[in-house]
Amino acid sequence: MSFKLERNIFILIAFFLLSDLQLCALYSTGWISVSVVKLMYYLVQLGFLLVTLRYCLSHKVYRLKMSVFIFVLAYFLVPYSIFPLLEGRAPASIASGVITMMIPFLTYGMGLYFGVMSGNMRKLLSLLFLFALVVSFLGMVELFWLDHKFFYDHLYIQKYFSDIKGYTESMDFPFHDGAISRPEFYVLGVDHRMGSVFLEPLTAGIFVGSIFLASIFYFSHHFGSAILFIAVVLTQSRSSLLFLFIPLLVRAAKSYTHLLFLVVGGVAFMVVMFEYVERSVTTLGGKGHQEGISHFAGSLLDVSYFFGQGAGVVTLEESGYGFVYSQYGYIGLVLFILFMVFVLYRILVSNRWYLERMLGASLVISTLVIMNFNNYPFSYKSYFFIWFFLGYISTRQLEYKQC
Repeated sequence: MSFKLERNIFILIAFFLLSDLQLCALYSTGWISVSVVKLMYYLVQLGFLLVTLRYCLSHKVYRLKMSVFIFVLAYFLVPYSIFPLLEGRAPASIASGVITMMIPFLTYGMGLYFGVMSGNMRKLLSLLFLFALVVSFLGMVELFWLDHKFFYDHLYIQKYFSDIKGYTESMDFPFHDGAISRPEFYVLGVDHRMGSVFLEPLTAGIFVGSIFLASIFYFSHHFGSAILFIAVVLTQSRSSLLFLFIPLLVRAAKSYTHLLFLVVGGVAFMVVMFEYVERSVTTLGGKGHQEGISHFAGSLLDVSYFFGQGAGVVTLEESGYGFVYSQYGYIGLVLFILFMVFVLYRILVSNRWYLERMLGASLVISTLVIMNFNNYPFSYKSYFFIWFFLGYISTRQLEYKQC
């Protein structure tokens, strides 16, 4: 197998990760109208859909299975697209909601293709590792040596997110006001959160964190891995740090018994920490996340949510489960959870290297945990590599050799 497949996958991942930076730079010049930049944004999403579909349907062994699966998924999503359309909602917003819902499944399918084609994960990770180091280096330079809030001062980031991506001023997202630092970081002289070339800290935290996890399982570049971990901390994303928690325990474990003690001790530590945070600040993710969990729990018995509000109609913020439930009701929520169970099962029964399977299983569990606080898993930026890796690790090693 040549290096071509790994190189092409890396270029795709890098392109989609940097898509907001490219579009925001164009928007900030003032040379292109809002409508044109917004069209380009939707074209990027459509491009993601077409590229992942192409990979999902490229392998003859999985082509029939993936075709049937995608047909069933589309058949499920179509009626949920029609209802909001009849209510007068913007077609582009509805289409964006449909694509967002398909991201985990299609990116997972792309990883399956990489696995059955015997793609070399170490080669791909080497490229992504260097990319993550560059991202982290640029973020730290901007944070400590360049003018404060360099990216925010030279790019219209807040206007880009509101005018192009549709975020409202009422949403308490961390790109507002230059991603102001959390109080404890002011002691270190850090007055805002590191977003680097991703323009916001949430994508930076999850993506760099996922590459950090993969690096400590696959490589021994302790210095480079340490830089990535510091970068995750500087994003000040508590969900990203929580996301790292379970895989780090797995990596530290010497045996299943040792892992059990680490998990019990780790959970006890997290409970104590959460209790302290709740008393001294609010909760793990702040007041917004606390309300997200309570609103989702309260809506589970609300009849108006049982069948969903339709694609693109998200009324339960700050919750990944609420993100699915508010759009697609109980059917969508159950189907997504069953998908996660299926992914976990496929990982555990594969014949991959033990540490690969443990990393994959811990990523599934971490995803289920952080979905209590956000909908990161439905982002083609922050979660691209994670879903791709889970698809790759779900295939049996050297299962098929020819296309």
